[in-house]
Amino acid sequence: PLFHDRFLPVIAAIRAHLDVVAVDGPLDYRRHGSGRTVAGFAAGRYLLGGPPCAATTAVRIGAHTVPVHAATAGTLVASFTDLCGSAVSAADYVALAARFERWVIGAVPLLRTVHADLVTRWITLIDVLYDADRPVIVHAAAPPAALAAGMPAGSDLDRTVSRLYEISQPAARGAV
Repeated sequence: PLFHDRFLPVIAAIRAHLDVVAVDGPLDYRRHGSGRTVAGFAAGRYLLGGPPCAATTAVRIGAHTVPVHAATAGTLVASFTDLCGSAVSAADYVALAARFERWVIGAVPLLRTVHADLVTRWITLIDVLYDADRPVIVHAAAPPAALAAGMPAGSDLDRTVSRLYEISQPAARGAV
């Protein structure tokens, strides 16, 4: 949004020289599962409830640290509050995703019960893990749609819910 006006000529050039095809149909295929063998992000799990996940150590990212429950052998275990409750940037999440191949995120609350900054970080974190194709196990207070119930509708949160549905569907699982 900050530099949108500078990008408008690029949008005009794309529309003038390329065929633009809408792919935003009414059906979210992630909600229906495909039965295919999955790996990466899609090999994760979305579980209701789960044990508490209190921070017992910290992971260094650049000049600061993030509290986590455990960080060993390529796996990061942390709570929603650990990962989203402090000033962690998208670049920090990218650095963590490069460092840890598997993720377990516990105690994800109903998003309407937390500050908007935490919701924004949650959206960013799921985007980063999805783009990095990292399997993630999410322990949440409710199913994906209920997790976001009561929040203003928006494409970013809708995309996150859709991605969480991808890991909540049973499928033939590949190697994680």
